[in-house]
Amino acid sequence: MKGKKELFLLLLGLGLFIFDLVSDYYVAVQYKRAGEDVWFGLTLAFIIVPHYVITLMSIRQMQCYSNSWCLGFFYLIFFIFVRFKEEFDQWKRTFLDNNPCEEYDNKCSCPQCTQHREAFDECRKSAYRFAWIRYVETYLESTPQLCLQVYIMLKKWSFPWYTVLSATLSLLSLAWSDTALEKARLAKDDNDFSKKATALHFVTQLLVLTPRLFVIVTLTYYTTFLTFHILAISWVIQNFVLGCVTCCHALSAVCCGDTRCDCSFIKTLCRKLTLSLLLTFYVSETVLESLGFSSLFIKVFFLHIKSAENFGITYFLTLSDAFPNPSVFKPLAWSLVATGFFFGTLLLIIRHTVKRKEKAVDDANATEAQIPV
Repeated sequence: MKGKKELFLLLLGLGLFIFDLVSDYYVAVQYKRAGEDVWFGLTLAFIIVPHYVITLMSIRQMQCYSNSWCLGFFYLIFFIFVRFKEEFDQWKRTFLDNNPCEEYDNKCSCPQCTQHREAFDECRKSAYRFAWIRYVETYLESTPQLCLQVYIMLKKWSFPWYTVLSATLSLLSLAWSDTALEKARLAKDDNDFSKKATALHFVTQLLVLTPRLFVIVTLTYYTTFLTFHILAISWVIQNFVLGCVTCCHALSAVCCGDTRCDCSFIKTLCRKLTLSLLLTFYVSETVLESLGFSSLFIKVFFLHIKSAENFGITYFLTLSDAFPNPSVFKPLAWSLVATGFFFGTLLLIIRHTVKRKEKAVDDANATEAQIPV
């Protein structure tokens, strides 16, 4: 049966989402039973508020959202499961209801293969839109939830299994959502993302995300309010740099190209600046691509900005006398930060090297196809 890989990835995403959600709820219930209302309220808030956002995104993407928006608001936090079902129905229409013929290839023009290709293209586009929902959900829910739970464990110096499990699932969900989004973006553009590339990207994301979140949690543990100031300043500087680059790129298109400076141009510019919020915690290659930055230089530049933040915060923390075991913390912190920087840069270089080779092969094939026999 065709489509086994797509079905497995869909079910994997659903399983991670359910286990992550259930574990977070279980942690919140344990805080309530222990009479820790503050931790209970914060944990519950980081579950409910992000799901308001993804519910609206799910309703907007639903093909029949105009007939079921009341049902969506009624179930609210569970409406994303309706979107999961729609993705499964799309997979079913593509690989079960519109099977290609036995001699299927990209050149076959029979009605059966034509319908399959059309359904397959729509399935890829739908998977890309859904991958954005999962990415925003993990960014808004898993990231703060992971930082909060690790912060609470450090404050209480207690590491119950359910809190450790919740934090681990949040980290896995973060890494997988970014991997799934990158895979869906390339698949939408008819580029292959093999199993080895998927595994490499997932492992690398774990190695990049762990140091970044470790730095944020450690800074929050010792300087709670300073953390928010640093993240806010980081976002302002990042948006200033991003705004300068975006405006220069957009103005060059207006001055030297056919782009017109009208309301749509301003809306696009505002949308890009809003989308840059997703670069506050860590750098996503797909987010940069969505902003129009596909060059390796821009991606490495933003990765260096985040790495410079990590190195700066780590240096600030190692100067503090608040750590009970500086001989253990300092090597651990510096090794994590260096690991994240190294593997993040290495992944970008490998990906762009492979991308250039694939383009070279495609251009060579196209050139050979144009040579008359």
